[in-house]
Amino acid sequence: RTYRVFDAAGINVFCDQLLVLFGIISLCFSAIFLVKQLEYKRMLAYSSIEHMGLLALSIGMASHTGSFFGMFHLLNHSLTKGLLFLCSGNFLNTFHTKKTYDITGSSRLLPITSVLWLIGLFAICGLPPFSPFISKFGILQALFAHSYTIGFLVLSLLVIIVVAMSGPMLSMVQGGLPQSFSMASETDLRQPPAPEAPRKHNTEPLITIISPLVLAALILVLGVYMPTRLQLVLQDASALLLR
Repeated sequence: RTYRVFDAAGINVFCDQLLVLFGIISLCFSAIFLVKQLEYKRMLAYSSIEHMGLLALSIGMASHTGSFFGMFHLLNHSLTKGLLFLCSGNFLNTFHTKKTYDITGSSRLLPITSVLWLIGLFAICGLPPFSPFISKFGILQALFAHSYTIGFLVLSLLVIIVVAMSGPMLSMVQGGLPQSFSMASETDLRQPPAPEAPRKHNTEPLITIISPLVLAALILVLGVYMPTRLQLVLQDASALLLR
């Protein structure tokens, strides 16, 4: 809405430059705060700042390619981040901690959630065959066409973000179960309380995995096929931004 006001006032070029600047600042802040981040929910929140920066950049380039893939990325990010937050809720319900270093071997207790978590990680990092790969690639293509300097800067920041997120999120799935799970009965009361031990009974009821399964299926399908109606909607949305 603000962009349209600037456009009507005849200063849309200034607005485009402002969006590009804010987009780069958002990516920088996201990269800084994701490095050494110890809580997976905060990690997902800072990742959202990164993707809002990408959206600002896609609109600020004022190109049909950038705005189209920006609108597509808006959809992809919503689906993927919803998947990751639902999976993080399953982790919190089972391990009772938000710290990444307190969760290991989740694939032994939550096999389906762990697979969905990895799908969400690969998708949010922009790996094929998931739909965020297409939208990110399209935005980067438009960025390099707009300015090689901005393109290389954004690509470098994205690499830092991917590396910062991948390590902690992968370690949650791999390895053995947390020590608190096997030694819960031997907890030393004189020490600060450790995270509550995960439950040994079935921690993946069907109701907790249906929604993330649907979201995972959507980002996979949109990664290999875009319905014509959706393509038309995205084209109309991008055209509205460029009027």
